This record gives sequence, C-alpha cells and structure tokens, in this order.
Amino acid sequence: MASAASQATASTWSASAIGATRLAGTPWRHCPVVRGVYISAVHLGARLAKAGVSAHLLTLTSLVFAAAAAVAVTQGWFQVSAVLLIASGACDLLDGIVARAGATAGPFGALLDSTVDRIADGLPLLGLVVVYTGTGPAAAVPAAAMIGVFSVSYVRARAEALDISLPPLFMRRPERVVLLVVALLLGNVEFTWLPILAPVTLAVVAGIGAASLWAAVVTLRLARHACERRAE
Repeated sequence: MASAASQATASTWSASAIGATRLAGTPWRHCPVVRGVYISAVHLGARLAKAGVSAHLLTLTSLVFAAAAAVAVTQGWFQVSAVLLIASGACDLLDGIVARAGATAGPFGALLDSTVDRIADGLPLLGLVVVYTGTGPAAAVPAAAMIGVFSVSYVRARAEALDISLPPLFMRRPERVVLLVVALLLGNVEFTWLPILAPVTLAVVAGIGAASLWAAVVTLRLARHACERRAE
C-alpha cells in the first residue's frame, strides 16, 4: 500500500512538474483550471502511450476533426464546429505528450505536428470565408485572420530555425483555438438591427486576426533585438 501511494505521489508530482514547465511563461501559467487540464492530459497521454496509441495517429486525427469543423461551419452548424475544434485541439495536445511518454518523439513527428497545426489553423477560417462569400466585404475578415494566424506562426518558426530565443508572448496556438471556439459558440447570436450573419463570431475572428498580426510584429521586433545583441 505504501509503495502504491508513493508511486501515485511521484506520478502526480511528475505530471505537475511537466505541466508547470510546459506552461511556464505563457498566459495560462497562473490559471489553476488550465494547469489541472494539462496535468490530466499528461496522465491520459501516459496511459495512451502505454496502450500503444501512436502519436502520429493523434496528430492526423486532429487534422480530421479540424476538417470536419470547417465543413460543419459551412453548413451553419457553429456549435458543432466548436465541439469538433475542441476535439482537434485535444488530439493536438495529446500527441506530443504521447510521443514523449512513449519515447517516440523525433524530428519527423515534430515536423508532421507543425505542418498539421498550420493546416488545422486555416481550415475553420476557410470555412468561415465560404460562409461569408457573397455577403460583401465580410468574407475578408476570416481571410485576413488566416493571414494573421499564419504570420505569427511563421515568424516564430523561422526565429526558432535561426536559433533566436523568444519568450512565449501571446496569440500562440492554444489562445487562438480557445478564441475561435468562443467565436463559433456565439455563432447563433444575432441582432435584428445588424443584418450580418453571426456578427459576434465575425467580430471575435477580426480580433483574432488583429491580435495575431500584432503578435507577429512584436515577435519580429524582439527577434531583431536578439539578432542585434548577438552581433555585438
């Protein structure tokens, strides 16, 4: 009994330590709910790895859910799309945990994960572009958000490839997914005085795009300062 209790305590400590490390420097580090979710994900990921679940399978499953979310939003099923996007994000969270727990993490897995993440970022926004096509300039909002999302992701990835150390900052993928889920959940909110489909969704998506572009600019400035310090 004592041995089992010690193992359980060690397992909890390990999961807590991993959670604290992965969330360090992010806006979520002081949120007990997020920390609890991540610790639970670490435990679940360890069980999945022990059961032989492939991290690559989880990565590709996240892409399938993202594609399904895009299809759902084109049909006007905003809440269904939000649930599918949550499922996609959950698979994306678990694939890295499973890879590390199963000692299968490697360069190809990281490349596959990053590639799928970019596609999964764009698919729901592409679905919204389809939704707003034919309604005038509104379609430009999700299209611009897609550019912003890709910009901040590319800047960070390129900086890391150049071995430029950057802080986590804001508008990384978890924040974008959460905000997009919120936007989709509010898709059925309408205002009689505003003849625009899902105006709250459109407003939140506009905010995602603007914040992502600003994050890209901030990241570029920090990268420039890092390069200048390196050159001194």
